[in-house]
Amino acid sequence: MAMIRIIAVPDGKQPKCEREKLVRLILPISENAPKEKFTQGYPVDTDKVIKALEEKSWEEAQWWRKHIDPKKIRWIFFGEKFCQLI
Repeated sequence: MAMIRIIAVPDGKQPKCEREKLVRLILPISENAPKEKFTQGYPVDTDKVIKALEEKSWEEAQWWRKHIDPKKIRWIFFGEKFCQLI
């Protein structure tokens, strides 16, 4: 399974301090994401984002757990500007 390292996070609804918590996380790429909806980027399962955050810091993960509903937002796509394939 391929892995990515997050090097930056796109602007979004999350405050900058929260987005920065994702930087340097290493995550497996989800192979079965709906790629046809996206022109570029690596699909990352939100459950894996939260799990990686919990390993780094339980408190940081709780903010994401409250704001990311895995049933509604199953995938996060980060393009090459934001991720390195490792």
